Amino acid sequence: RSSGNYRVYDKGTIEQLLFIKQCRSLDMSIMEVKTLMGSRSRPDQSCSNINTLIAKHLSDVIIRIEELNVLKSSLENMASSCDQDKTIRDCGILNYLHT
Repeated sequence: RSSGNYRVYDKGTIEQLLFIKQCRSLDMSIMEVKTLMGSRSRPDQSCSNINTLIAKHLSDVIIRIEELNVLKSSLENMASSCDQDKTIRDCGILNYLHT
């Protein structure tokens, strides 16, 4: 730590932290990040396992997008079922959720 009690990192650690940050910004799991970091330490090996990891991650993202689109559609239907100021008894959203 510095005299101001800040953490002090060397260049290699900063690069590693930036790599982790980049992976996490792509919504990669900690296990995926660990796998990628382990692969970086073996630069002469085939990168086929990395390609497989990314293909699986992409597949997972596509599935999540489809799930989110279904959710979006449901929420839009709910929102349109009560587009007026009604009483709670007649609230289309609550009725939608009750069925």
